[in-house]
Amino acid sequence: MNEGNIELTLSPTVELPGGWAVSNQLPTMTLQPTETKSLVIGLQGNGVAAAGPIKLIMFDSSGFRIEWDGYLDVQSVPQPSINFDEIILADGTRSSSIFGLGDHAVGMPGFRLVWLVTNSGAQPWTPITQLLLPSSAWTGMCDQIPEVAPSSGERVECLIVMPPSTDAGSEPAVTMQLTIDDIQISDTITLKTATTKNVMWENYVEPETIVEGAKTAFSIDVVNDGNAPLSHRIGVTGPDGWEVSVSNGEMVELSAGEARTLKIEVMANEPGLGTVVVSLLSADDVSGSSYSVELNVTDDPNREVSSGRSMVPFIGAVILLLLICAGGFVLVSMRKQGTSSNLKLGKNTGNLPTAPTNSGAMELPPPPSGASKLSPQAINGELPPPPSGSSMAPADSQVEDIAASDNSVKQSGVGTFPLPPPPQSQPVHAPPADAFEKPDEKAKVEPEAELEPETEADSIEESSQSDSPDDSDNSVSTAAEVIASPNDESEPEQNQESDPNHKCWVCLDILPTNGWQACPKCGARYHLGDSECGISKLSNCRNCEANVSEFVKV
Repeated sequence: MNEGNIELTLSPTVELPGGWAVSNQLPTMTLQPTETKSLVIGLQGNGVAAAGPIKLIMFDSSGFRIEWDGYLDVQSVPQPSINFDEIILADGTRSSSIFGLGDHAVGMPGFRLVWLVTNSGAQPWTPITQLLLPSSAWTGMCDQIPEVAPSSGERVECLIVMPPSTDAGSEPAVTMQLTIDDIQISDTITLKTATTKNVMWENYVEPETIVEGAKTAFSIDVVNDGNAPLSHRIGVTGPDGWEVSVSNGEMVELSAGEARTLKIEVMANEPGLGTVVVSLLSADDVSGSSYSVELNVTDDPNREVSSGRSMVPFIGAVILLLLICAGGFVLVSMRKQGTSSNLKLGKNTGNLPTAPTNSGAMELPPPPSGASKLSPQAINGELPPPPSGSSMAPADSQVEDIAASDNSVKQSGVGTFPLPPPPQSQPVHAPPADAFEKPDEKAKVEPEAELEPETEADSIEESSQSDSPDDSDNSVSTAAEVIASPNDESEPEQNQESDPNHKCWVCLDILPTNGWQACPKCGARYHLGDSECGISKLSNCRNCEANVSEFVKV
């Protein structure tokens, strides 16, 4: 600005710090009084120009001179650059091409993308990084980049996890953006999504109880956790003999992320643990295509024999009872054979004398009364008639009749049915045998019992004298003693009330002689229907399952 009152013609010149130069031609300026003009000075550095003072000088031809002093502050402009470097997979494989390792998998563990950042300027700087992803469902985490020195570069590495729901075959874009002061640069790469087939099983609802023979249901959700649609049939398998099925359809079609609830019906044929497997059929390329459920099946409380496994102890018990009955039969047969061998008077048993040959012609008096005792004369001379007749047969015939009478015990109402296996109970001590004898049987046995000491003593005394003339009397006495023995042994057999098998198969109490009922198939015995033992609630025989309507009353 010309603040004088005369015209001025000024020529400019500039003094600059080292490394700087004026890039334009400075013009000569003519200024009238109070006139103002602007002067433009272009400066250019040589790359290493420094900051420093700057001076502007203007002068005219008369020697008039004006100066302006300032300071030149030098700032370097950043010159960054960014380029994609490589892709690194979770297993350590890497490629400098984004598609060098094939399509990019979704879900964990993801992959790493690496960019290279370089500084072409003269000053160092630290950039701010930002990873731009397609959506918030994506995961991206980048390492912090250090300061970048001039004419050098640094790597920035980022972990990328694509969401499982990303459509297979799609090409999403990922961008790395850098900011240095007011300068912003970026680099964008395109990915290609790989196809992933995967299912998850969720929300399993277990049934409270599972009873054998009863139908039970449970539910479970199948979720398409991949990025491709699925269409498969549902298969359900269980242990042998179990009935398993899907009650709400046998086909599922699921898009990515879709779920469906399956209802499975199960009916087990035996108690215990069992595994039910639910799966997608023809799904070898689907991860997690099957799911196993372990179920605990309990016994049916309303069934006596609920399964084949529970038949084992039942069959074992039946076999044990049959063995016990067979052993008892053999024992009784051996005892009877021993008794019959002692009754053969034709053979010399122990010290018994042999009966005379004319004993068959002897006449025997009638049996004594219940209150009388046989006199010694009757013992040595005559025997009472056998129970089956009034005359005696020869000696050998007597032995056979006596043995036959031992086996032909008088049958009562008890025992007219085959004996069943004894009920499972603690053994009961039977009452004494004489408690079941009839009055006439007691009167018959008592004289014979009193005779036993005498005849036994006589037999022992006379057997020592083998040449005694009374051998025939001793033989008769011995026969009387042996006859009394089988009668004593037959009494417990006639008293069936003391038999351990003569019990009610419901309450295990001893049955009376009359007034009971029996199963005609197996011989199991029970109280009559008006008893309080619970027989009224029985519908089938507890031994052979015969109907109660077929029972016979005794």
